Amino acid sequence: MHFVLFRGNLAASPAAADTSDRYYSIARNMPGFLTESSWRDPSRPNLQFLFATFADEDAVKTWRNDKLRLGMMHSARHEVFTDFRTTIGVDVPETEPVVLVHKRPALLEEEDVGVNVRSDEARLGKLTTGSELYTREGEVMWVWPLAKGVDVDDIVRSLERVEGDVLFRVHVLREYTKDDRGQAPQGLDKAEEEAVAA
Repeated sequence: MHFVLFRGNLAASPAAADTSDRYYSIARNMPGFLTESSWRDPSRPNLQFLFATFADEDAVKTWRNDKLRLGMMHSARHEVFTDFRTTIGVDVPETEPVVLVHKRPALLEEEDVGVNVRSDEARLGKLTTGSELYTREGEVMWVWPLAKGVDVDDIVRSLERVEGDVLFRVHVLREYTKDDRGQAPQGLDKAEEEAVAA
């Protein structure tokens, strides 16, 4: 399985919200597309987190090279997102770094306050390079980029699990941002420009 994690700060405009909501929707009818979900950070209303899964690398490439998506992403880079980070990963344990994504049903106290600080977050603090919490109706999603050299299996075994949760171990293949394009697929920026010009 291949994963795409997209974390972006939206500019405050209706066009921005509309474009971001359609960002992954074009993939739904493509071969190899599995799931896509949109999440919010309760403390930062302009922050959006999109989490998509694909069957394999070919499916990700098909989605990435779609002309409509290329044109949308060009607009998104220049008009929609003030900044963003894209992470591409796989579930085959071959590479570091690793990002743990823990999706689970929301508990009542989380729904009341909007944010929950769990024992996992406090305990994992030194083993991660950050901790992000996202929500949507009835669910929460924790995203933990792990520090290099940690025992991932030990961390996974120690996590607080609840009925109905799902844990993804994302081995990062590449990561790039709006401004740092070093690990972006070769030729992507040019392809986006050409899609707009066509």
